Amino acid sequence: MGLQMTYAEPDGGEHPESYWNIEEILITPRTKRARITFAGWHSQQMRLDGKPLIGNRQIVLSGDAYGKYFEAEGMNSAENIYNLCYRLAKEIKDILVDSFPPKEEKDWVYRGFFENVQDVLEQKP
Repeated sequence: MGLQMTYAEPDGGEHPESYWNIEEILITPRTKRARITFAGWHSQQMRLDGKPLIGNRQIVLSGDAYGKYFEAEGMNSAENIYNLCYRLAKEIKDILVDSFPPKEEKDWVYRGFFENVQDVLEQKP
């Protein structure tokens, strides 16, 4: 599986069908911390053609967020963890959208990097 979305780079680059998939999952139960790294290409075809990445995106979870996702029953197989990481990527709100004028942290507004994605079947090169 992969994720497809419109992505605009900070420098102005446009990727109307950018394709993102999991590059690495690192789970550390002792410290209750997880890091999921996604790799992104201009399109799925660019990935298949071996073209360079347009970027990486990391999601880091710890504490209660780690527990919510990684201590649930059924998280004992690679397939379940893989699918969970795609699901949590779509749920996590990790980009601060509005904190001006300065508000208390509880009033800050966030959005998710992967909140407007479509699931796409992964094609093998």
